This record gives sequence, C-alpha cells and structure tokens, in this order.
Amino acid sequence: HSERAPVEAWVEWRDKFAENQVMKYGKFVDYWMERFDKFNKDRPIFSYEALTDDIQGPEEAIRMTQFLAQSKGVVPIEEESVPCVWRAVVKYKDQIPDANKRRLNESRRRLDPSHHDSQRSGPTERPYTPEQLLSMVQMLDGLLQKWSARNTRLKEILEGYLSDVNEAYLV
Repeated sequence: HSERAPVEAWVEWRDKFAENQVMKYGKFVDYWMERFDKFNKDRPIFSYEALTDDIQGPEEAIRMTQFLAQSKGVVPIEEESVPCVWRAVVKYKDQIPDANKRRLNESRRRLDPSHHDSQRSGPTERPYTPEQLLSMVQMLDGLLQKWSARNTRLKEILEGYLSDVNEAYLV
C-alpha cells in the first residue's frame, strides 16, 4: 500500500492492538532466532529502516541479493544493477515534481526524524501511550539480553529501536 491511515484511525487501532503486536514482535524475533540457532552468527538480518534508507538501502539490497544467490535455482540480477532496481522499487516517488516532493518531505515526522523512509503518503505521526512505550522498552530489553551475544546485526537493530523508543518515552 502507498498511503498511511489518518492519525485518528491509527489511535483507534493502537488502543485495540498495539500491546498484542509488541508481544508478537518479540515472539517473531524469538521464533526465527531459535529456528536455526546454529546459523545465528552468519544469519543475514535486514531492517525496514535500513532497506528504505537513502544511504543504506542500496547496500542492504546488495546484501540481500548476495544471500538469495546462495539458494539453488536463484539467479539474481547483476550486482551493479541492484541499486537502480532498489531505487525504482523503494524510492519510486522520487520521480514526482519538485513542488509535490517538497510538500511530502515537509509532512514527514516520525520517531526518528532524521530517518529517510519509504515514499508512502499521509501523516507520519504515530503517538503511543507511556504504557505502550514502556512495554516496547521491556520487550526490546528482553530480546537484547537473549540474542545480542549471538548476532551482532540483530543487536545493532534492536539497540537502534530501543534508543528511538527511549527517546520518545523520555520526552
């Protein structure tokens, strides 16, 4: 999809489902880390934030291409073409006229305002309650304690999330 829900719809969804989704995220990470435990040191882990970032995105796409190329029957595109394909798929709205682009950029606000995300339109404000933020902190702390020694990339991602949540929680 290419458009975000209005803030009012987000708040309604948040109040019904956010706590459950936080728990599910923790279980999701545990599931994949436990499923192939012997591969945890070499397991490639990708984050949405890195994949959609203007700087990191093309490199992450190349890492993903290299990983997928290890699978039997997968013939990836040439590595030098990956950044171009990444840009066309992830940054597809970069082709819009300058006036519209400026309006889109001015309307973007998120937990980490310096992050350059994908090109979805609509409000980026997603308020959380202090209780929900505390729940996120506790879940992320638990994941870090459990997995940080086994996968450096996962540790970096979770620490980034924890930093963002703590920043929002302490404001």
